[in-house]
Amino acid sequence: MPPPKDRRSQGNSVHEKFIRQAIEIAANTRNNGGYPFSAILVDPSGRVMITAENTVATTHDGTRHAELNAIQLAAAKFSAEEISRATLYASTEPCVMCSGAIHWAGIRTVVFGCSAKMLAAVSKSDDFLFSCRETLSRTRQPSVVVIGPVLESEAMAVHKTA
Repeated sequence: MPPPKDRRSQGNSVHEKFIRQAIEIAANTRNNGGYPFSAILVDPSGRVMITAENTVATTHDGTRHAELNAIQLAAAKFSAEEISRATLYASTEPCVMCSGAIHWAGIRTVVFGCSAKMLAAVSKSDDFLFSCRETLSRTRQPSVVVIGPVLESEAMAVHKTA
């Protein structure tokens, strides 16, 4: 399988557009009583394939993180090949559980807004100290390109008001 198009060469404006969209979804989730996290899966042409929010509060299922919801929705609608070429944009750096799901789903590019380190500082919790970059660097080839933080102060703002 050929490697996916590397979105790093597309510049920050492409990343910022989708991170801002993810932040907006996360803010809407927070405003509706959920935890402020979201994920967007985007194909190489820039078409949004899937948007998802964190549904932990509404489902009472601690595994219903935005990234897992996006992966589940994508798997039901798209081929593994299409998913592997897509970029996952997350409002906040994916946790260890979501990083594993990203790997197993075959997603090869992840871009995030708020870092786990900043989320830990805001939430005053030790639960978010793992970097998805570090977690995903320990997987076998093909490797996952991790880009972020992007627009971190904007992405962090939805957590400060949560």
